[in-house]
Amino acid sequence: MKIKKLAAPLVMAAAVTFAVACGGNTDTSMIDQVVSEKEAEVKTEASPTPEIFDTVAEPTEEPTPEPVKEADPSVDYDLTIMGKDMVYATVFQMMNDPAEYEGKTFKIAGIYDEMYLKETDTTYHFAVIADALACCSQGLEFLWEDEAKEYPEVGDSVVFKGVFETYKEAGDESIYCHLVKCS
Repeated sequence: MKIKKLAAPLVMAAAVTFAVACGGNTDTSMIDQVVSEKEAEVKTEASPTPEIFDTVAEPTEEPTPEPVKEADPSVDYDLTIMGKDMVYATVFQMMNDPAEYEGKTFKIAGIYDEMYLKETDTTYHFAVIADALACCSQGLEFLWEDEAKEYPEVGDSVVFKGVFETYKEAGDESIYCHLVKCS
């Protein structure tokens, strides 16, 4: 702060000196007087600045830590206790390396959605899982263990457990992933 206040008058004095020097008049007493006055103003205005750490308030009580969510011991992967980035990374990895997860049990939370395909005459049921920014949502197909159990309404929250498995549709060489035996 002091440097800025000192620099302005010095720069001004230098500019005036250059302007006057070209005019042939070398009397700089007026400039010296202005610079001296500005320096005196800066010295009287300058006051010691408080240290930033002197103004920080001490906490009055210890912050309460958030309770730690316990993983469901009945599953291999409990995505309901993971942060959104970790959930996204896990589901991404499941889709890219399905053999690694074949037969593993998962607990999933998401938003229910469904899609009917005329080509297969099948309604596919999904839990849509959003990442932290909700820009790269992924759908994970699932099937209830009890085929008579009704699926939720589209847009409802859903939480379930199931076993990861891959499959192929008739006439299609693509590998698909879903959770089966869900409850």
